[in-house]
Amino acid sequence: MSELAYYVGERVREEREGADMSQDALSKYTGIHRPNIARIESGKHLPSLFVLERIAVTLGIPVSAFVHGAPTPAIPTKHETA
Repeated sequence: MSELAYYVGERVREEREGADMSQDALSKYTGIHRPNIARIESGKHLPSLFVLERIAVTLGIPVSAFVHGAPTPAIPTKHETA
């Protein structure tokens, strides 16, 4: 998966652990299946904005906390694609 998926997953895990919450508890409060939370936290799945919002609301943080400081992929310029 992408570098962004790993970054977001790491942030989700850090915020969840900082709230002293287990994956099972986060699953219960968000309605997201625990295996999916594990996939997100391991960087194997990049969640949608809707899913990140559910997690953020549960943890009491802004959605931006998951992506602030994330690596920005290089976007090729017009000259590089020609």
